[in-house]
Amino acid sequence: MSDRKNMFSKTEKAFILQCIKVYKSLPALWDIKSKDYRNRRKKNDAYAILINKYREKHPKATREDIIRKFYVLRTNFRKELKRINDAKRNGIDVEKPTLWYFKMTQIYKENENRKEIKKDNTCQIVKEKITIEKRKKNAQDELTGFACECLKSNENEIDWRDPWLAALLTFHIAITMTALMTRNHANFQIILFLVLLLLVYFSESINEVAATNWMVFSRQQYFDSQGWFISIVFSVPILMNCMIMVASWLYQSSQLMTSLKRAQLRQQAINRQTNGEATNERTIARPRQSDGEATNVRTAARPRQSDDEATNEVTAARLKHE
Repeated sequence: MSDRKNMFSKTEKAFILQCIKVYKSLPALWDIKSKDYRNRRKKNDAYAILINKYREKHPKATREDIIRKFYVLRTNFRKELKRINDAKRNGIDVEKPTLWYFKMTQIYKENENRKEIKKDNTCQIVKEKITIEKRKKNAQDELTGFACECLKSNENEIDWRDPWLAALLTFHIAITMTALMTRNHANFQIILFLVLLLLVYFSESINEVAATNWMVFSRQQYFDSQGWFISIVFSVPILMNCMIMVASWLYQSSQLMTSLKRAQLRQQAINRQTNGEATNERTIARPRQSDGEATNVRTAARPRQSDDEATNEVTAARLKHE
């Protein structure tokens, strides 16, 4: 804690406190209940005032520097507030805040309390809905409902016009179109399917990196520790694209099996027709063979009859002679 106290000189501390005062006088930058908070023009004007103040000591400071500076201040305030709240819950005597600008950043405390209350109320509503509809919905429906409720509770705080959100939406649409247009290219679809699953698998790591470096590409911090936001805007659409690809594969497989079955039935019909013709030819050939055999029998019987007659004549001639 002593390192934190001695990190800044007295002059630097005094200047930071002055900047915090200016920051407190500009609700468009921190008061989420203010109408100016969602007004981009007024927010830009407020940043311009704060930048002019900060440039009194740091002439080359930019808006990104201001955002990064107050992000650090807010993070330290949250850590200190969490330490105090944990101590109160555990029944431990709370010492005075060790953060030297803690009192000056009490504006953050109200926002934190609002978020906590909103989160508790939302979770309570969701739990009640899940309990009522538990017999009607499976586990996946419950998870999706909870995620949707959490996203709905924060929709007023999300600027959907952020360029990176528009780019993410374009990415999902491009993936869907690619999956549909390449449905006849099995190898490409397998590679695409595996890449999408890897993106979902590493979504937690992506969320951590985005939460650390959100100021580089986003106007606000959306990436919570539970990962609900990135699950809704990143993982769920990717999984839906994967389901579309699987459905396409199943449809093509059913079509292929139907074609194979039809070809098999057609071949069996041809085989039956060929066997029937061969059987008819053998049936016709058999009577002809029987007629030939009868003729041969009659022909062979005639010489035998002549021999008997000759024998009878000889016998009769001998009797006359005697």
